[in-house]
Amino acid sequence: IIDRVGPTVTQLRPRIAGGKATLTRKGAARSWLQWNLGDAWSGVRSAVLQRKRPGSGWRTVGKVSNKTALVTLKSGQSNLFRVKAWDKVGNYSYSRNIAARLSVRDSNSRAWKVPAKWKTKKARKAYGGSLLVTTGLTDSLRTSFQGKALAIVSSVGPKRGFLRVRVDDGTWTAVSLRAGKAGHRRIVWSRALTPGTHKVEISGYRGLSTLDALLIIR
Repeated sequence: IIDRVGPTVTQLRPRIAGGKATLTRKGAARSWLQWNLGDAWSGVRSAVLQRKRPGSGWRTVGKVSNKTALVTLKSGQSNLFRVKAWDKVGNYSYSRNIAARLSVRDSNSRAWKVPAKWKTKKARKAYGGSLLVTTGLTDSLRTSFQGKALAIVSSVGPKRGFLRVRVDDGTWTAVSLRAGKAGHRRIVWSRALTPGTHKVEISGYRGLSTLDALLIIR
């Protein structure tokens, strides 16, 4: 049997890089693209991630392993992504294309439902120049959105506490805002989602908690 078929590439999906990575002042964030990859006959040799922006052709981008790539997404910028993969005898194939557009929902957006214990505080280094701040266990901030990846941006520091977050009435997750030194516009929690309409709830949990913005990939 002669192998004339390239590798199988499936489930290409984005996830915003967390681990207290920084959102830039202009709204750019590092994001992972992940995919599944296999070849039943000759085995996989390599894969690259390609991006297409409006008015341009496909270009190889990102720091890539065979199943992940790290790229920068800018707020409001439209992107198409695909993976090109080769097997060990030279056959190649492409994944299906996916769209990825990053948006920033600032803490002062009218899309938030804000309980009384959350207060707006001016903060020069925050995205948009302000934060929502609370102390202790509180009622939840709420908002709905369309998307396939989500992340929370907060300030961090040695005197910060914990948030709690849940998506679509799921399990609450505690999110630490503690760090050895003060930091601003930090991505403290991230999740990949099934594409569609979702809702997120964020509450104060313990100590001083802040919310700077929500990042959404559509």
